[in-house]
Amino acid sequence: MKITVVRTGGMAGLRLERSADTADDPELAGLVERAGLTPIDQPDGPPRAAGLVPGYADRYTYEISTDDGRHHTAGETQLSEPQRTLVDRIMKS
Repeated sequence: MKITVVRTGGMAGLRLERSADTADDPELAGLVERAGLTPIDQPDGPPRAAGLVPGYADRYTYEISTDDGRHHTAGETQLSEPQRTLVDRIMKS
């Protein structure tokens, strides 16, 4: 399973995208499960466009997605601990 994290925002408004695959790092599958990503057809809908998480000017916004249709979009202070762990792992890959 491919997992992609897109970080946008911050003072400069830069976009950074990183991906990793569970075939290369089997521990990622467990991190995805603990992160509680929502299937794209669930009520919270598709990921929001970058930078549209309200109340988070000059902070990072993260979009986490998997190639099996799960996602989550949140401001940097809105990430749960499992989501933060997943983001950190992907961004370092």
